[in-house]
Amino acid sequence: MVKVKNKDESLNRNGTLIINDNSGKVMLNLVVIKSQMYLVAVKDVSIGISLSRNPTMVQQCIDENKLMEIKRKQRTYDNTPTNVIIAYAKDETIFINLKLNDKIYSCEPWIFRPPQCGKCGIMGHKIIECEKISQTCLRCNEDGHQAKNCKKNLKCILCSRRHVSYSKSCLTIKNELKKCNKTYFKMD
Repeated sequence: MVKVKNKDESLNRNGTLIINDNSGKVMLNLVVIKSQMYLVAVKDVSIGISLSRNPTMVQQCIDENKLMEIKRKQRTYDNTPTNVIIAYAKDETIFINLKLNDKIYSCEPWIFRPPQCGKCGIMGHKIIECEKISQTCLRCNEDGHQAKNCKKNLKCILCSRRHVSYSKSCLTIKNELKKCNKTYFKMD
């Protein structure tokens, strides 16, 4: 917390600390960076529990669990609600359980999966950003067809091992997951 000591110091609503000299000229302009935030997955929450229709329940959950916010996860392709709620927490204590609507749910850290292109299979971008012209099969690593139509031997685009290119057992994907999620927990 920053305390303003005199008229030459001010903390703006946007988190900027400005210190002026005697003539009013800005000597120092600091931006206060927000503290660490943890995302937690709360699984198996009935779709029948509507967060938007129950603001009192949501606020009670936020207060009781010391959260910043809760949101229901939606499918990316059609925005339909899932049975997963994402809780935004200020510390790791929420990783144990969460109370919602008088029921206790187990929690786990939300795992970020780095983007992987569905056209070329390379990590770090999505199809819409891909510069490759032809489709690469994510099953056999050959151009010109898709994995769903492929009958050839498996070969990963990322590590050349015998599995599909989006496999969770791929060492390259595992390493990228570790990099993305290292602040949350140790992954095997």
